[in-house]
Amino acid sequence: MKKKTVFITGATSGIGLGCAKKFADNGDRLILNGRNVEKLESVRQELSAKGTEVLLLPFDVRPSTACLPSGSR
Repeated sequence: MKKKTVFITGATSGIGLGCAKKFADNGDRLILNGRNVEKLESVRQELSAKGTEVLLLPFDVRPSTACLPSGSR
């Protein structure tokens, strides 16, 4: 099965964290988003220790301007 790259918001707790762990178990690469950098780093360490490729993008998705490319604001 081909590896997927999965973007997950709210990856530090609840459904987001559960999804991150499940996708990691499936061998997928993860892009994790959340507001708390320390919690994101903790999740990255846990999943990376199991061999998962993890990129962190810490920002708050609630304001729509946070999700726009910097030249579009």
